[in-house]
Amino acid sequence: MEGRRATWRFWAQLIPAMIPTTLCLVFGLAEVLKLALGYVPILDMRAMTLGYFTSLWQRPDFWRDVVYTAGFSAAAAFLIVLMGAFLAWTLSGSSRLAMKVLISLCLAVTVILPYGVVALATQSLMGQSGFLARVAAQWHWIETPSEFPVFLYTPFGLGLWFPYLWKGSAFVALILKPYYDKIRNTFELEARTLGAGGLTLWHSLYLPSAAGLIALAGGVMFAFIFGSFEVPVWLGALTPELLPARYYALLLHPDLHRLPERMALVITLAVLCLVLTLIFVALLHQAFKRGLGYKHWLAPLTRKLGVTPRSGERSRLVTAWLYALVILLPVVWFLLYGLSPSLRFPQVVPDFSGAAARTWSVVTDPMLQRALKQSLMISGLTGVLASLAGFSAGRALSKKQAVKGRSAAMVILALPLLFPGVVLITGAQMASIRLGYYGSWLSVVICHIAIVVPYAVGLQFQYQSQSGHAQEEAARTLGGRPLDYLVRVLLPSTLPPLILSFSLAFLMSLTETFSTQMTSGGRITTLGALLIPALEYGDLFRGSLYTLIFVLINGSLFLTAHAVSKSWINRSDYRKENY
Repeated sequence: MEGRRATWRFWAQLIPAMIPTTLCLVFGLAEVLKLALGYVPILDMRAMTLGYFTSLWQRPDFWRDVVYTAGFSAAAAFLIVLMGAFLAWTLSGSSRLAMKVLISLCLAVTVILPYGVVALATQSLMGQSGFLARVAAQWHWIETPSEFPVFLYTPFGLGLWFPYLWKGSAFVALILKPYYDKIRNTFELEARTLGAGGLTLWHSLYLPSAAGLIALAGGVMFAFIFGSFEVPVWLGALTPELLPARYYALLLHPDLHRLPERMALVITLAVLCLVLTLIFVALLHQAFKRGLGYKHWLAPLTRKLGVTPRSGERSRLVTAWLYALVILLPVVWFLLYGLSPSLRFPQVVPDFSGAAARTWSVVTDPMLQRALKQSLMISGLTGVLASLAGFSAGRALSKKQAVKGRSAAMVILALPLLFPGVVLITGAQMASIRLGYYGSWLSVVICHIAIVVPYAVGLQFQYQSQSGHAQEEAARTLGGRPLDYLVRVLLPSTLPPLILSFSLAFLMSLTETFSTQMTSGGRITTLGALLIPALEYGDLFRGSLYTLIFVLINGSLFLTAHAVSKSWINRSDYRKENY
């Protein structure tokens, strides 16, 4: 009887987190599969067939694009986790306050900005009339923009890699930073006693010990790149073509009878991404567990060259300044270039004459004010619901009870991380159409919660697993009621991760543009809905102002969340010392 009650309690706590995921991926993909089989009654198509799948799979260019997409995603994800691990090592091991502040600022900037802005910033930096080309012209290396090397719109161009490395490395670094701090305070001291130091520690200690976490982060990045469409559409080549760009072309196709073809591509993307992600995670885990072959090739090379282990402080310093340059230069130049009314090639110094009047007209635009209100409402609601759902699910999973279906529940909650974004968004759209709430704020919020809830659950699970449940057992022993324990003990003690999960969910919801448009049918105007068209149609002035608004909102939120969490932690430490 007690076991059955524990099982019911376990699943009741998981329901808030599982509802959005189940709607979008289970119910939604079932509707997508039905359309992919050719059953579209509204178009008078009722004969179900596998013909749309077979016609897609029999195209030689499709499998060429599959190989290209998988190879690019794997290579980019590997470089991302490698850079992120090195950044986390740099940030956790440095004793310089200025270096920590600099890297933390850069990480915050990368998290705040949407991928669309990063893609356009890359274009303004590496394009043939961008910043690098202008600098080359100022130094008389080139005379016309066409003489500058082509970094964009090529299959293996730097412009296609840069946005993913720019944002993804920060994501991995933020995940690994707490774990690396623990290693620094424990195992690193012993390793230094035995003579290890510098990059040797990174290869032989930090990478192998965090191999599982690095592999999971790499799998998330692989799945994201496999299904991300903003960068391939704006900066990718026409042939070979990344699969998300192929999906986007079908999405914009005016012939509705090609809808089953698009849905067949969505199902194929889902299956391919799931299988390839699991394979990539397994291979990545083995590679980092062995320290990337440190014992076989790097250690003999360092001995042969006579390199002695050092503290690595110089490497950290060079990394910090180089990273700051790579992160801040595209953003600063994009904003200056966009806010300058006229900046012709090869001018580098912007001219802001007349910018004040245009800024005032944009800021006072009623459409912008309405978009801000709707963005804050949707993001705030998403943040509250996702953080509460993550709190409930994290509490259930952290108890590690032997209940039926525990493994299945963890798999379902992790599914949004293993599927491409276009699959999740299309499933959310189909589910909202089928259930009758398409085009409303509810459809947008459910889709956003499904995207962010795995991160909220992960944060709460990690925190509550470490803190344990000794306080709950003590409260029960003393006769405390569950509600009193929840309000007076549990919620106050888990306030920092609640604030962090709310901030993360708010930020991710605010920067979601494609999902908002797909699930609302264009009926809800958000800040992202204004930003992306402005950038696509060349209105860089409005795009730069909207980007600044993004930075101000998200930056203020993170500073407030950090201040509140730090104040609460200091207050808790004071209570422990005095009581």
